[in-house]
Amino acid sequence: MKPHRVCVFFDTPVITQRKKEDPTYKAKRERMGDALRRQFPLTGSVLKSLAVPVVQVPGVEADDMIASYTKASLESGFNVIVVSNDSDFFQLVQSNASPTVSLYKFRTRWLMGQDQVLQLIGGTSPRLHPDLRVLRGDQWGKTPGLPGGISKELAVELLETAGGLLPLLESLDNVQDEALRNRLHASTDMLKRSYRASKLDDSLALPIPLQDFAMGRVNQAGLALLLTDPTLVKTHALEV
Repeated sequence: MKPHRVCVFFDTPVITQRKKEDPTYKAKRERMGDALRRQFPLTGSVLKSLAVPVVQVPGVEADDMIASYTKASLESGFNVIVVSNDSDFFQLVQSNASPTVSLYKFRTRWLMGQDQVLQLIGGTSPRLHPDLRVLRGDQWGKTPGLPGGISKELAVELLETAGGLLPLLESLDNVQDEALRNRLHASTDMLKRSYRASKLDDSLALPIPLQDFAMGRVNQAGLALLLTDPTLVKTHALEV
């Protein structure tokens, strides 16, 4: 793997629009441990020493910036590899057309393309992953799911027939099961709110031009030293 461009993305402490709209957003997520929290300033210093570009926009989630840069990269003809363990990025994956987007889950060292994502989410398109999760619910507190529950098979059928969650909610008269139709109708506002929390925003302005991510700008010698000898990381920065 020889990337042409590289960038690291971070959240900020500033409250995001999702949290403003729904104070329970990510309510079930465990608080970051102090040991991990103390590593962030050091990480920033190391990245600065290596001249690795960092994108961090107050009040904007890193996930949305990644989605926006992914879209811009595809439009520029670049393949993209998102390095993250976060399943939110399933919705970006596309490997059946060029250019491609893959997800590298570093804990398991698994490079996931579209086929691998489909195996995990039940056969529907990766772009419909947030739609499916909104109907089914998740364990992280982003969405409670449709009250009363819904099977994965039925949720996939509804979403693929309608073309997504929002089209489904706009055409509930087409849902044959009256009880299900009534539950969807009664939960429309909640489901739309959950969808806004789950769907990544790929339309944001880019604070750093794509060309500034070029690998030629990165201190590759320092990066190589760090990868071969992590003890080079001192209290505040990488000494190279």
